[in-house]
Amino acid sequence: MSRLGANRSVGVHPYLVNEVHTARARSELGSRPLLAVEQTVILHTDPDAARAQGRAMLVPYLKLANYRSAWLRVGFTDEDMAGGGSDRLIDALFLHGTPEEVAHRLTQQQQAGADHLALQVATTDRRLFTHGAWRDLAAALF
Repeated sequence: MSRLGANRSVGVHPYLVNEVHTARARSELGSRPLLAVEQTVILHTDPDAARAQGRAMLVPYLKLANYRSAWLRVGFTDEDMAGGGSDRLIDALFLHGTPEEVAHRLTQQQQAGADHLALQVATTDRRLFTHGAWRDLAAALF
């Protein structure tokens, strides 16, 4: 799909990927096509709570062959996808921690080859916009 996106459009927009996937996609695509990674962030400093939230969001994707095969290609295992996702899988797909920690991980996505990062700030109350979280993250990014 990435090659198709590179050849037939301006680029690709992958979701639920880590830096390894981003680096491989950039290598496959070359420098021309846009690589716009959608990244979910959870501004929570309790890893267990953040992982629980990530797992809740991941449930429908764990059943989809295209996501599973993409995760297998970048080094995850079937065991990583069992039981709602291993800590290793959740930590790779959902950036969590303080705004500064999340900003550092976003920088790693850019260093891996992402041209653009579309951020999804997840909240426990599932509101679409959480102004405080966006403000905190913006302060760490800029």
